[in-house]
Amino acid sequence: MKLNITDRYVWLPVENSRPKVKLHFYINGEKIQEADICLGKYADFYACMDMQMYIGQTLEIEGADEDEQWLAVCRDKRPSNDDPFRPWLHFCPETGWMNDPNGLVFANGKYHLFYQWNPYGVIWGNMHWGHAVSDDLLHWKHEPMAMAPDQYGTVFSGCGWQDRENTAGFGKNALLFYYTAAGGVYTALGGQPGRRLYIGKNTVCAWSYCGRKQRSESLLSCTEQSLCDGFVFR
Repeated sequence: MKLNITDRYVWLPVENSRPKVKLHFYINGEKIQEADICLGKYADFYACMDMQMYIGQTLEIEGADEDEQWLAVCRDKRPSNDDPFRPWLHFCPETGWMNDPNGLVFANGKYHLFYQWNPYGVIWGNMHWGHAVSDDLLHWKHEPMAMAPDQYGTVFSGCGWQDRENTAGFGKNALLFYYTAAGGVYTALGGQPGRRLYIGKNTVCAWSYCGRKQRSESLLSCTEQSLCDGFVFR
């Protein structure tokens, strides 16, 4: 199917009882994303993709049955979740699955929480990095997705720090995130698994999906058997 991107977010209905399908997303013939998702018209919740950088273009989606192709729609905001059983004290994402916390950073007067996130389902998979900020570690504001799968694979766990003394040479107060890119082992996007460095701006609040272009070259290659969660300290 083809969808004209008229608003920032593309919503996809997730019906947990439906079989999982792999959707492939293209802009101008170039694959920008793929996701394993239980797509269905009786939604348990809505997943969404941040398409701000593609507004005005046409998104092509492959992998869905013909009767499911019309389910993707554009909206000007992210889906809300007012489930009465959501935790009040413990952080959880707006939708989907989360697991490992990653890159816990205090920078520019804010606490930043990054975490393993599957925005397209309620089980592990489609690994992204979600992002939230807080003034007090109790009240959290959801921020746009920090990192999404790309040509290097899905985004596994890692760590982060603010380089206040510019010891790494990327600029004073640069935000550096060291993580495992899963490569072609876990996604058809291809690429060799490895440890990679994401170089952020001096304020992570300014990040958006297009920030993925700021990643550096691979720091350390690895095999499927050696994939693990990297950690850097000084």
